[in-house]
Amino acid sequence: MNKKKKIVWTILAVLLLPITVQCEEFGGLEGVVIIGENSNSGSPDSIEENDEVQIQPDDIKEKLELSFDGTYLIQESDSYFNINIDISLINWKMQTQRLSNAVEAVLIYQDEYKFPGMVDFGEHDQIGVLEQVSGTIIFTVPIIVAFADTTELQLELTVDGNINIESLSLKDKIEDWDDTTVIPFSYADRTSDELELHLGENYLTDSWNGDSNEAYKWVIQNVSIINWSNETIDLEDALYMLLTYMNKYGFEAQGGFQEDEIEPLEIINADIAFHIPNIVAEAKKGMTGIQIRLQDNEWEKEYVFNKTVDVNNKFANGKKARMGIKLSNFYGTEEVPRGVLINKVFEGSPAERAQLKKGDIITEINGNTFQNVTEFKELLSNYTTGSMLILNVYSKYKNNNTYHLHSVSFHMSTRDYENVSKYDSITMY
Repeated sequence: MNKKKKIVWTILAVLLLPITVQCEEFGGLEGVVIIGENSNSGSPDSIEENDEVQIQPDDIKEKLELSFDGTYLIQESDSYFNINIDISLINWKMQTQRLSNAVEAVLIYQDEYKFPGMVDFGEHDQIGVLEQVSGTIIFTVPIIVAFADTTELQLELTVDGNINIESLSLKDKIEDWDDTTVIPFSYADRTSDELELHLGENYLTDSWNGDSNEAYKWVIQNVSIINWSNETIDLEDALYMLLTYMNKYGFEAQGGFQEDEIEPLEIINADIAFHIPNIVAEAKKGMTGIQIRLQDNEWEKEYVFNKTVDVNNKFANGKKARMGIKLSNFYGTEEVPRGVLINKVFEGSPAERAQLKKGDIITEINGNTFQNVTEFKELLSNYTTGSMLILNVYSKYKNNNTYHLHSVSFHMSTRDYENVSKYDSITMY
């Protein structure tokens, strides 16, 4: 009797074996039944990652299919935006696919400038059969790219080796932007293949950098510069400006760009100051001019400045000085609150000598928090030369990815890089 039972159970086991094989976990899903001419082709044991199995219906192609769920922009800094494109990916293939390099994205401006995107699928590193995962493509681009027309911007997507190019417009995606702000440069009207300069507004003031004299005035001139090349350009000694009077007297510009270099398509603004006698400040039209040298290009033009003296201007309490860093927004984690991220510390700068480093995150100024770079700079504008600042800074430990919080103290000052000792006070920018 026992022998007959063993025979029956053996026969049942053999009959049920294919069902058991077909219902094993497949590509992250349990109970997937593979249907095809060759039943063995549906077995997980017979399918490798790069096998091609033609068992789908004719109206469904074996591929990774990508769709867009929305696009939005976040201003990272005065010069840069983050373009965030939410995506969904579904796997119509008959095997699990790795997500690394499955989707690649490049943003192309004017068929010349390329910005690779970072594709983030969160915790997913693979996608199973019929599985759908969500992700985000992130581009960091200069502000002029964020304002590009549809005809100027293209999105190149590579999904599972297949390339698709389509136009992309971002202007309607920018929220809470000041419509009165104008980008003073145009790709179509550019005058150089490298640096191009734009002269903005100017005005007269009685005091600048704490210097005041009844016999003199200051002309404050706003300037903007853009880098049209595909290379980073050093800004040291790149710009020289001279205000002239009666073609005989010259007054050299003081101040300059806070940054030491400029990236491709980056726009940087600065305020230039000329110290002039009152007789020059009252000069008639045609008696004053300006000489400009930008890299190897030189030109001269008539110069007219605003005759209204702004005694309460932002320079009345001292010169705007540099810290020597580039910042972007930091949106916070469970470990570190929102703040600003240091993307670069320039060599020889006060920030370097104060031992701040790339990757450090600043979250408070004198106990005041801020949400982005703009608010960070607004807080700094409330302090004058000599003010004490205490910053909360998060830095990473060398041996792991955890952060430690520490405080850094600064005195607001107008000192140059070479005059600040390692532990001396520095000027925040």
